[in-house]
Amino acid sequence: LHDWCISRQIWFGHQIPVWYKDDKIHVGVEAPKGKDWHQDEDTLDTWFSSGLWTFSTLGWPEKTADLKKYHPTSCLETGYDLLFFWVARMIIMSAYALGEIPFANVYFHGMVRDVTGQKMSKSKPKYNIDPLDMIKDFGTDSLRLSLLIGTSPGNDIKLYKEKIAGYRNFVNKLWNVSRFIFSTYEKPKEYSNPKPETTTDKAILHLFDELISKTTKDLDTFEFGRAYDRIYEFVWHEFADWYLEISKFEKTESKSQILYYILEGLLKLLHPAIPFVTEEIWKNLDKKETLMIAPWPESKKHEHKEEVKIFNKAKGTITDIRNLRANYQIKPQQKLKAKPTKEISDKGKELIINLGGIEFVEKLPKDGTVSLEFIDLNLEGLVDFEQEKAKLTKEKDQLEKYLIGLEKKLSNKKYLENAPDNIVSQDKERLAEKQNELVELNNQIKKL
Repeated sequence: LHDWCISRQIWFGHQIPVWYKDDKIHVGVEAPKGKDWHQDEDTLDTWFSSGLWTFSTLGWPEKTADLKKYHPTSCLETGYDLLFFWVARMIIMSAYALGEIPFANVYFHGMVRDVTGQKMSKSKPKYNIDPLDMIKDFGTDSLRLSLLIGTSPGNDIKLYKEKIAGYRNFVNKLWNVSRFIFSTYEKPKEYSNPKPETTTDKAILHLFDELISKTTKDLDTFEFGRAYDRIYEFVWHEFADWYLEISKFEKTESKSQILYYILEGLLKLLHPAIPFVTEEIWKNLDKKETLMIAPWPESKKHEHKEEVKIFNKAKGTITDIRNLRANYQIKPQQKLKAKPTKEISDKGKELIINLGGIEFVEKLPKDGTVSLEFIDLNLEGLVDFEQEKAKLTKEKDQLEKYLIGLEKKLSNKKYLENAPDNIVSQDKERLAEKQNELVELNNQIKKL
């Protein structure tokens, strides 16, 4: 840090408390007595007065109860561009006036940019986002989530309507999950310590325990984006997509306990990010206290790693079957004959039968049989393999030509030097995406 010129020649601000009379100088809170004194016309640098913020707002120089309780504080949150202008000055002022550092941690958020990665400005209003408009169109909670998920300390984020709309879909999903539970299962008298009965019960409780532990750690270490991305994945891709679907045919006495236990815990985990919808859903649990002051969830130490493996194996197989049906336009109600090629537990088979629409047999014919990771499926009479192979080969040839052109473009030094960074970045992302598509096409052709 260098010497700091604290005077500014501007008309607004705190006027410097210095008075002059001939060769005399008076510095003080109040003007000197007597005639012919004139005050310095300069004002203090805005960061000089802002630097007093941590303690001047708490009643300093009086030794108030607020000052004693809240200074120093645990964490300051601000933009990384204010490190020198504001953060350093607050530390200097607090150390000088009180002899203490005003905060233990400083969390720097990045800049919120538009969809192209540019800084939002009045001169380029095309992609600007007005938060009030977004709240009106998509809801406050959706906007909050879009500013949290995908963030990391000090890194910029892009904000655009489609992103906010995507998180509105998540909020709607949470509504629908809670509605299904409330309308299908009567609230148990006690569900704070549910007793799992099935493999999927044990697996989901193990995964939820992991979610609580990892989310708590993420929040304690300021990894807010990672924490809520983790919850998003669990709610949508573990709880809603799988466990709720399984609960429709897997009827056990413990189901209502587990569903209410997990829903209550999810509302607590999500409340800091989406307080409005979670508080509204919470009312249906008939709790005495509001969600805002409810205790943070704690892991119950459900250890069911083997059941998680069975659950994941079944999910992977069911997903492969569904993708295969989509690729070959086979209707969901069309039963497929299958044979395991690797060991699958009886519980895993039951899940695959119910959610994959298959029946296991002892032997499959050679013709029309395709291999997935854990099972073989017979598609004889359902798929024209030669026609499918020709179609995929044509797609592969077109994709390879496209990739050659894109790779040539990205190897051109002049293009890399002259093109905007965000355009080059988009091309690189597109290259990686198309390369993955090519790998998938080759896998499909290989299966045929």
